[in-house]
Amino acid sequence: MTVPTTPTQIIDLSGRVAIITGAANGMGRVTAELFVSLGAKVTLTDIDSDTGTKAADALGDDAIFIPLDVSDPEAWNRVVEKTTHTFGPPTVLVNNAGIFGQQELLNIAPEEFFRHIKINLYGPFLGTQAVLPSMKKTRKGSIVNISSVSGIGGFADQTPYAVSKWGVRGLTKTTARDLGKYGVRVNCILPGLIDTDMARINTPETIAAYIDSLPVGQIGAPEDVARMSAFLASDAACFVTGTDIVVDGGQTV
Repeated sequence: MTVPTTPTQIIDLSGRVAIITGAANGMGRVTAELFVSLGAKVTLTDIDSDTGTKAADALGDDAIFIPLDVSDPEAWNRVVEKTTHTFGPPTVLVNNAGIFGQQELLNIAPEEFFRHIKINLYGPFLGTQAVLPSMKKTRKGSIVNISSVSGIGGFADQTPYAVSKWGVRGLTKTTARDLGKYGVRVNCILPGLIDTDMARINTPETIAAYIDSLPVGQIGAPEDVARMSAFLASDAACFVTGTDIVVDGGQTV
């Protein structure tokens, strides 16, 4: 008997059709690359059409790119329709797209607060609605919502972001209850600081102090989150739904 030596050796996504939002860069792009390597057909979506198209082209015939504003219901319908036409009905959705802002509470404009809600929370809600008819027909589906450790604690100057990410956890748990009868699992990943463009709004000193505080002694990589998404999308997680999975190097221990 051969014992798998890497986490991905026990994960098979053959036959899966996945939609991944925010996939032009960072965690979304790495997740798309991993999914294709594990056998999935993947639709990458993003508002950055140029970078997203290049990312999909690099993955060959198993990937396409479709522009998407996650807060636009009609755009979501077009993504599902084109994905179904190209690869078949989607059976996996990774709600990865998001924005992050940091500002003192008294200086937060109402439009900035609602922009976080619109993209970080309303977007995953719309995505879940859009893929549900396909998943109900196939009686099989996995929805992976990307929240944040800001969704389980309080962090200074992050009110709009934290509120939206707490909401993603609530969305995950209620939809897991609602959709289980259709064979659809819904789970939530809560990353800590991951080495992406979003993290680089921090100063080098802040990042160094953060790393020093972590039990693992290093910042997270996009691959750390991508592997967890692949696990949740696969049959290896067939008994996992409605849960929060923290990927933070021990930050919240």
